[in-house]
Amino acid sequence: MKKSSIIALCIVFVAGGTCLVIGAGGGQAVPQGREVTLTGKLSCTFCTMAHPDTPCPPGCCAKCVKAGDPPSLTDAAGNMYILLTGEMAKPLMTPQRIEWLGGQATVKGIMVQRNGMNAIFVESMEKAEAKQVTVRGSLHCTFCTLAHPDTPCPPGCCAKCVKAGDPPSLTDASGNFYLLLTGEMATPLMTPERIEMLGGQATVKGLLVNQNGINAIFVESMQK
Repeated sequence: MKKSSIIALCIVFVAGGTCLVIGAGGGQAVPQGREVTLTGKLSCTFCTMAHPDTPCPPGCCAKCVKAGDPPSLTDAAGNMYILLTGEMAKPLMTPQRIEWLGGQATVKGIMVQRNGMNAIFVESMEKAEAKQVTVRGSLHCTFCTLAHPDTPCPPGCCAKCVKAGDPPSLTDASGNFYLLLTGEMATPLMTPERIEMLGGQATVKGLLVNQNGINAIFVESMQK
């Protein structure tokens, strides 16, 4: 009986820290990067690159993607990732995912970097919904937090800002910044008691949303 041996070969290309492993049988190239799960704004690459500071009109990105423009994801830090299908020749942007363009999405997949470009081979994509959170941090006005984050406010400064209409904000121990919004439309968030808490620590419970890189909490409760 004649025996035959099967030899498995693989070719590995390394470029800019990214590997592609290709089977000898001519199968699909397997991206070799690191597994990531990222949430950010889902857009088309054309609009993200052409006018990053100007929101697209409704339906704009859908038209771009349907015309062949690759989708992209921009996280809260402003990092942009080109999104690629995780399975060769399988469409990434289904009709449902096209409807999410312009909003927030959570993407899971293999991230690779090449020639300064970030890309994610997408394994799954879900629409990002608001989530319930409880966050503790420093309660201030947004003006002072952004204008002089490393300089403490003098007593009463933030109270004056908030009374003048400046929105309050919370900064947690990791330095994450959250705008605080009322959890009930037309109901004032900053009561006299809460205004007295400005400049100190507070625990906020509510719905966390991320839009265009901005984190905001629709506050349900706030305690010193």
